[in-house]
Amino acid sequence: MGVGGLISWARYVLLNITKEGVQMQQPLVDLIKQASVERDGRLVLACAAAFRISAESGAALSEIGRACNEERIKIIGCQLGCFQ
Repeated sequence: MGVGGLISWARYVLLNITKEGVQMQQPLVDLIKQASVERDGRLVLACAAAFRISAESGAALSEIGRACNEERIKIIGCQLGCFQ
């Protein structure tokens, strides 16, 4: 399943699942992991990908940043300083 399909799936799950933080967070984490790449033994996510995931899934950028911190995924290429 490509990133577009995962985003559609995550949007469906986020809109249709009960509002329990852990259950809502997992599809977003899965989506972030799918969009991440391994670099020097660590997962990284491009800032542009984080913005795209936010726009397409409806998740706030702060949620994406928090999920990345919890999963130890480094956001790279950030030009606006949103993810510091």
